[in-house]
Amino acid sequence: MYNNKTMGSNKTIIINLNNLEHNLNLIKNKIGEKEIVATLKGDAYGHGLINIFKFLKSKKINYFGLSNIEDAKTLKKIDKNIKILMYIKVDKKEIKNLIKFELVPFVADFEYLFSIEKECALQKNKIKVHLKIDIGMNRYGIKIDDALEIATYIQNSKFLELEGVCSHLPSTENFKTTQKQIEQFLFFLETLKQKNIHPKFVHISNSGHIINYKLSPQFNMVRPGLILYGYCQSPKNKKPALNFKPVLSLFSKIIFIKNVKKGEKISYSGIFQAKEDMKIGIIPIGYFDGIPQNISNDFYFLINNKKCKIRGKVCMNLAIVEIPKDLKVKTGSKVEIVSEKLSIDEMSKFSKRSHYELLCNIGKYEKRKYLD
Repeated sequence: MYNNKTMGSNKTIIINLNNLEHNLNLIKNKIGEKEIVATLKGDAYGHGLINIFKFLKSKKINYFGLSNIEDAKTLKKIDKNIKILMYIKVDKKEIKNLIKFELVPFVADFEYLFSIEKECALQKNKIKVHLKIDIGMNRYGIKIDDALEIATYIQNSKFLELEGVCSHLPSTENFKTTQKQIEQFLFFLETLKQKNIHPKFVHISNSGHIINYKLSPQFNMVRPGLILYGYCQSPKNKKPALNFKPVLSLFSKIIFIKNVKKGEKISYSGIFQAKEDMKIGIIPIGYFDGIPQNISNDFYFLINNKKCKIRGKVCMNLAIVEIPKDLKVKTGSKVEIVSEKLSIDEMSKFSKRSHYELLCNIGKYEKRKYLD
């Protein structure tokens, strides 16, 4: 596992693949035989696209969800046989690659379909598509009242195969709203059946839906994202039913120690003033590294399992912590910023920033060490 030798720089991101497998197994046990689409958008939520893809592929995951065609091309060059769902429209000039690499686009409008068909005719090829229905997100997707026309068009096209019909639930923390939206979606599926349209896959389940709801047998595919990486957003005052483990950890170290006298101020704007003589440690990590500046002054990091409170404003590449009187530290002492002992849950609550935002910002730009 982690030791000081692992940390060659001032900052180390550790990705624990055992924890990823643990989370994957929890999902599999919950959903039974349904097909999993592992969501890898945003550089696998800051965990590293290629390594996470290779690991999940080795665990028999066949479908992957992306929003960036460059990422899709990267993965297809590693394994041309994998199936990739493109969650949003690709740029018009990339449609030729959509067909060439046999990607599976989410579609929601005729203009996109016509462009895809035109390219299929040029390449003498056929493409599988998933029709994306909007049931309340008001993001990418066709309104449910207009969806039958487009589904019928796809069904009758010689270049298109309606492999899937899907939607996205915007408010799984609100049970009543979610149930109503699911009922609308199920009613639409019934309409398709009456028109003799039978997609192979039907999917609506994001992380919140997988964990907090009983899934309809009609939903035979799921799209986990956040729960793969160890975090589960449950309805208020409800503890998560499953024990997910954080996959990403972030460590740094103390690079400088100094004494501050009572009355002296620390960092920009002097928002912290020492009430007594104290010792502080300088840590080379800040908001450039994804640490939100609004946790300044009262949040903490861990050093030797002791809480060390941040004092003063978090800087671009530095943070300052108070070292408790009974804690022995030295230059080079390890600092835990995100770990299994101090998960993103804490930073998310304190900063009022989502797990998604924090993970993506912390994982950005960095080399990571993978443990299995």
